[in-house]
Amino acid sequence: MTTILLVEDAHDLAQVIIRELEANGYRALHAGDGLTALELHAKVQPELVILDWMLPKLSGLEVLRRLRQASSTPVLMLTARGEETDRVVGLELGADDYLTKPFSMRELLARVRAVLRRAELVQQVLVTDHTDASDTLNIWFSQPGRSGSQGIAGWHTPRSQPDGVCPAAFAAAQSGARVQPGLSARYRLGRDLCRRRPIS
Repeated sequence: MTTILLVEDAHDLAQVIIRELEANGYRALHAGDGLTALELHAKVQPELVILDWMLPKLSGLEVLRRLRQASSTPVLMLTARGEETDRVVGLELGADDYLTKPFSMRELLARVRAVLRRAELVQQVLVTDHTDASDTLNIWFSQPGRSGSQGIAGWHTPRSQPDGVCPAAFAAAQSGARVQPGLSARYRLGRDLCRRRPIS
C-alpha cells in the first residue's frame, strides 16, 4: 500500500485529507509540525509527502530543503501562499507540484495520483538504465580478447572505456559495478542498447 505523509498543522483540515486519502486506498500518516515530519519521513520513508508551507517549529520550505538534501521523495506543496513568487520558490527548492488553498479534494487526489505516476516512471527509467549499463559491459567482457582489471572471484572492471561501450555503461562500472565474463548470450541485447545510446 502506498504511504503518504501529510504535514499539516490545521487539525480539522488534516483529518479531512486523511479520510479522503484512506478512502482512495492510501496509507496516510500525519505530522503537525516540521520537526515531526522529518522524523516520520526518516522512519517510514513514504512514497509521497503532502507539505504545508506555514508550520510550527520548522517551516515547510525548511522541511523541503532538508528532505532534498538526502531524499528524492516526491513532495506536493499544499498552502495558502498562492503568489507566483511563492510557487516559484517552492518549485525551485524541489517541490514536485504545488496546490493552493482553498482546493477541492478531487483536484488534490488527481494531483496525488499524477505525482505518484511520474515518480513511478522515473524509478522505472532508473532501473532500466542501471540494467542496460550492466548488460552492455557484461557483453563487452564476454567477447574474445577483452581484458580488464581482475576483481574478486573472477569479476572484472575496465581500465578505460572500451570502444563500442556506452558511456553510461562505463560510468556504472567505474562507480563500482562488476562485470562477469562469459555472458555472450546477452550480445544481441547489448548491441541494441548501445545503438540507442550515441557514443561520445
